[in-house]
Amino acid sequence: MKNMTIVATALFTSQVLAQTIPPLPGPIQPGLKDTGNFVCEVTSINEDQINRSINLWTSAAVGGKYTAISPIRLRVKSESAAQAEADVFDFYKKYAAAAYIRSPFYDKGTRLTQKYVVSKCDVDATRATNVELKNVPLTTYKPLVTAEDHILNFLALNQTPLSDEKIAALVSPTAFSLDAFERQEQIQKVAASAKAAMKHTAGKFVVLEGMLYVGKYDFNNKSFDLSQLKQSAEKYAYRAPRGSLTSTPNYKLTVPAKFISYVPTSLDEAKKIERARVNEPYMKLKTYIQINDVSSANGPIVKGTIAAIEVRTKDEQLIFTESVQ
Repeated sequence: MKNMTIVATALFTSQVLAQTIPPLPGPIQPGLKDTGNFVCEVTSINEDQINRSINLWTSAAVGGKYTAISPIRLRVKSESAAQAEADVFDFYKKYAAAAYIRSPFYDKGTRLTQKYVVSKCDVDATRATNVELKNVPLTTYKPLVTAEDHILNFLALNQTPLSDEKIAALVSPTAFSLDAFERQEQIQKVAASAKAAMKHTAGKFVVLEGMLYVGKYDFNNKSFDLSQLKQSAEKYAYRAPRGSLTSTPNYKLTVPAKFISYVPTSLDEAKKIERARVNEPYMKLKTYIQINDVSSANGPIVKGTIAAIEVRTKDEQLIFTESVQ
């Protein structure tokens, strides 16, 4: 009789759970106000103890408004960063109980502290919306070809005062003398030359050159994947003498959502791009950048937004161009 009571209680409990715990939602469609893309840092909730890459987020955030990038990072469509954090917290409260009840650290979605669940949400730099770009012709953009071009342009835009020694250390392709007097003379000479050259740099509209992997043609979306654009543009190429010590800036780029993929204007263009892509998976890339800010606190860093791209074969045959404007 006792065993029957236990079985009946367990059955009743499972029925109640089935009634009160909503199932995992599947893709959730964004709302009309969800026009921005954000990346949110989250706590791993209800992590599977056998496969730790599986948790609430990877099980339930499967597309639409919420997409899991990893067990601790989400891509969220929302109207602002603050709202994205609130949206993630609401998602947690609604669906945590449905994910991996077998977890020994089972979280039913009852925590009251939002920061425990989602620490922050930032604009997704790989698919940004509402970017601000100046409407200027592409001829305004100047190519940065050498390591010296890059560092001098950074120094010209930098608003933080730097000593002559720091400027010279960034620019000089060779090491300075160990003799204190000779070293001081070399530093002054290099710094003076750099300051003079900084008056003739490219400015805030520049072109970076590199290589881009173009994904194969997607027949469903009728487009080519450009998901590697950000990292490809940031790994720009430049010329420098062998063994040069000239520093180069790190570029931190924001990629407007338009550059997630490239949609050909015709089937003939799609076939042309696909043939070129098969022959050369990595093609020459020119990235037109509008520089927003530079900083020197943690080494030379340049922040900018991609305004346009140009993709060519190694023999300079133009494959396609795309721009925000």
